[in-house]
Amino acid sequence: MSHLIHRILPFTRNPIKSVARNPEIYVSDHAFFQAGRCPEGRIMEAIALNHLMRLTTHRLLSPPTYWRAQRGKEVDFVIETGKGIIPIEVKYQSSVSRSDFSGILAFSRIVDVDFAIMVTAEKEGVSELNSGEKSLKVIQIPLWKFLLLN
Repeated sequence: MSHLIHRILPFTRNPIKSVARNPEIYVSDHAFFQAGRCPEGRIMEAIALNHLMRLTTHRLLSPPTYWRAQRGKEVDFVIETGKGIIPIEVKYQSSVSRSDFSGILAFSRIVDVDFAIMVTAEKEGVSELNSGEKSLKVIQIPLWKFLLLN
């Protein structure tokens, strides 16, 4: 109730299962990270989440969720819009490798998505990945540009 943290529920089609599983916890203000040591990637995830929370509030979209498979594959955030589902992965590092796409690919095999977003430190562009029967476009966008999305 104090808005110091955000609780992100897991993505599922069944709302009862979503509430029963453990939420991900993020601080709502990345300035709190100055109090202790924290990996830079985790700070950037919190910044991206805070932006998504603002977008979903102003656009009246469903709040962000996360997705995790039993084998450890995960997607940081999943947004449901009126036009579909968008998986968003935050990889705040100088280069992005093929393995960094594994969570998005695993998610796209289970849920039909048109495209995905990968928030990066610097890399920008579109990657086309084969996710089985169809290809998946992953839009790579630097964090600073992602924060400009409205």
